[in-house]
Amino acid sequence: MFVFLKLIRVFCCAFALLIADATGLFAEQGEVLPVRNAPRVYPENRSDFSPPLGTYTYTAGWQGIPAATCTISIDREGDYFRVVASARTYSGIDLFYKLRYRAEGIIAATSFAPVRSIFDQRENSRIKNTILTFRENGEVQSVRATRGQPPVLERVISDGALLDPFSAAFIARGWIGVWGEPEL
Repeated sequence: MFVFLKLIRVFCCAFALLIADATGLFAEQGEVLPVRNAPRVYPENRSDFSPPLGTYTYTAGWQGIPAATCTISIDREGDYFRVVASARTYSGIDLFYKLRYRAEGIIAATSFAPVRSIFDQRENSRIKNTILTFRENGEVQSVRATRGQPPVLERVISDGALLDPFSAAFIARGWIGVWGEPEL
């Protein structure tokens, strides 16, 4: 059973783990932490990249036992892509391990630059929420809240590109076929 729970957690919470690592770079509340010499990774213009839009639903299981439903939706809204990923354990599994997870990212359609990311995680009785807002001047604002504690506001400023999991995935997918370019 432990392996099953671990697989579900890894599969459904990968975005949250990436954000947890990234938020370690942020300053204390009220401070702004500068990040210098970050590499430029946003493509100049990838308007030719068109991912398959729609909603994809998967069943996660262990030893042939269905345990959770995972859904990924990709939509284009004008000059932006909206990506929503969610996971929910089935009611029978909820008796042992209850997971409700939703992550939403908005990224620019041609440069894949992140605009906003929202992460809501409910794991048994633990509730964690994170909102990341990416500004054009290189500032990233993070608001993190955990059940029973006041929200924490953190800011970081970079002279290069900072990514969220959604923009990183789109950049990786968008670069297929352009690896020979001198600067990515």
